[in-house]
Amino acid sequence: MLRSGEDMKFMVWFGLVAGCAGSDGSGEMASCDADGLTGLSTASVDGRDWAGSGGTWMETGSSIQITIESASKLNLTLRGIRNSNGDSVAEAVSAGNFPVVVDLGGEDGTGSIMDLRNQADSYGSGQPGGSGMMSILGLEGSTLTACFSFDAVNNDSEIMTVDEGKVQVEG
Repeated sequence: MLRSGEDMKFMVWFGLVAGCAGSDGSGEMASCDADGLTGLSTASVDGRDWAGSGGTWMETGSSIQITIESASKLNLTLRGIRNSNGDSVAEAVSAGNFPVVVDLGGEDGTGSIMDLRNQADSYGSGQPGGSGMMSILGLEGSTLTACFSFDAVNNDSEIMTVDEGKVQVEG
């Protein structure tokens, strides 16, 4: 029995959150796409348009790592270790089990930013206060396509937010 309006608000909020999550708990990242991608990679970094000017992806053991350089001197690295089912990301990609959804909060994967605009400063989604998701959408030949978003934190607890990230990069 609900005791107050606050309890009812919690139940409605919980229902909305549960209803928006994918069957594997991955939410909107399971259904994201790279439609509209022009160039190698695009995103919004702290509310500003960002574009990748070069990059690559590679298998590193059981992981997949995507590295993207940018003329804006904000370089991104995405690393997927385990998917939302706990399986190796490299094995899931090799098997073609798309989308491969990865939590970028630290244990299963990370998103990082190397800010080279002034002095080198590193931000990571695996730091306390960081979070994020990546969905690897497909692999055609050696071209990997993914979408991503994450909050990355530096040693001074400053946060950089990456939203609506899309990448299509050769391996």
